[in-house]
Amino acid sequence: MISGEIYALGAAVSWSVAAVFYKKGISAGAIPAVLIRTFSAMFFILVIYLVTRGWNFDFTLIGFVFLNLGGMLRLILAAQLT
Repeated sequence: MISGEIYALGAAVSWSVAAVFYKKGISAGAIPAVLIRTFSAMFFILVIYLVTRGWNFDFTLIGFVFLNLGGMLRLILAAQLT
């Protein structure tokens, strides 16, 4: 069994590597960077979800709407803060 410390170290490495990629990608501008990051993350999470749970999508339409609204607000805030 993998201990919590290993997971924590893996998360720290992932956040560090992600920061380097964000720094390189931000030269494209805030909106394209957020869009690319969001779509890449969505695709990755979809693949992991399909591998682990199959085609069993058990979420509500209102949950889907709230998730999309959160993504849109993040995009708007990122554009305003840069």
